[in-house]
Amino acid sequence: MINKEGVWVLDSTKTASSERDIHIGQTLVNILKKHRIWLIKNKLKYGAHYTESDHVCVKECGSIVTPSVINYNTRKMQNESVDIFEQAMCDIK
Repeated sequence: MINKEGVWVLDSTKTASSERDIHIGQTLVNILKKHRIWLIKNKLKYGAHYTESDHVCVKECGSIVTPSVINYNTRKMQNESVDIFEQAMCDIK
């Protein structure tokens, strides 16, 4: 996924050697099946407001989770973790 002029799009890999086949276990298969059911339920819930896509990482309404959304949430969780750690250290003192 790359950002082209402010729009996130899927593009091919830079080289053919960058393409990989991966093997997944039954645990991941089961997780993906449950996730697929969640997507179908959300599609029914949102109706015409649901965004269709072939992506796995989507928001509840079907819109794509972009790298910038992941970065934002990761930073937010990191900051919250630091706050919790600092509070715990103050409690120990």
